[in-house]
Amino acid sequence: MPLSKPQQVRQRIAGARRQDPGADVSRLRAQLREAKAEQYIQRLLAETPPLTAEERLHRQATPAELAAAEQRCASVALACRQHAYALASGWFE
Repeated sequence: MPLSKPQQVRQRIAGARRQDPGADVSRLRAQLREAKAEQYIQRLLAETPPLTAEERLHRQATPAELAAAEQRCASVALACRQHAYALASGWFE
């Protein structure tokens, strides 16, 4: 099974540290945060329900459907902002 992008970056960090324990791995850590954010966003998108046949036909949505869709988008946006904040704070290192 191939390694995920975050696992690959972790291996590069470990390799750099083995070669030189004092190595500056800040760029690699930034790449790791980026890879984790990308993986998280891909997982969120994969979890969203697929469009129904009616939605694919571009019919006009009712106000209730629009409100529900807006709420789903807002919750995904909030989750992305929280994850970005956690990454910037160094939670996942």
